[in-house]
This record gives sequence, structure tokens and C-alpha cells, in this order.
Amino acid sequence: MNILLSGSSGLVGRARIVFLTTKEHVVKRLLRPQSGRGDVRWDPDRGMVEIESLEGFEAVVHLAGENIASGRWNAAIHSAKFGR
Repeated sequence: MNILLSGSSGLVGRARIVFLTTKEHVVKRLLRPQSGRGDVRWDPDRGMVEIESLEGFEAVVHLAGENIASGRWNAAIHSAKFGR
């Protein structure tokens, strides 16, 4: 299976690449420009993604987001980070 993976540089993402590739899946990484060299480039700040590079994937695994290990999560921290 051809899989596109965001969040590939994190703890879970790195483990997912190892697991999926040992099962003979093809994994391509979706990376931001400042992250180095990636298989598919995207820049959410500019609204840019390499559309032509998105062809042929059978699955997308989205792991990008807030680092859950960045500290203790509670209502006060959530409000400070997200303004809610």
C-alpha cells in the first residue's frame, strides 16, 4: 500500500514508518519546507502543497499537531494555547 504520512518526525511518526515499511508498505513523508527534505512538500502558512505529488496514495495518516509530551495538559494550559 502507498501511504502518505504527516508528523513523521515525531515519536509516533518515526515508529509508524518503521512498522509500515517492515510490512512492505511504501511510506512517503509530508514535510514543511523548514523540516528538511521530504517526499511531499507542503507549506500551510502559504496554503501551498505539491498537488501533483499527492497522486497514487491509498491512505493518509495524519499525525501532525500539538506535541502531547510538551507538558501537562489541563484546562488552563489549553486556554492559554488555544484561546478557549
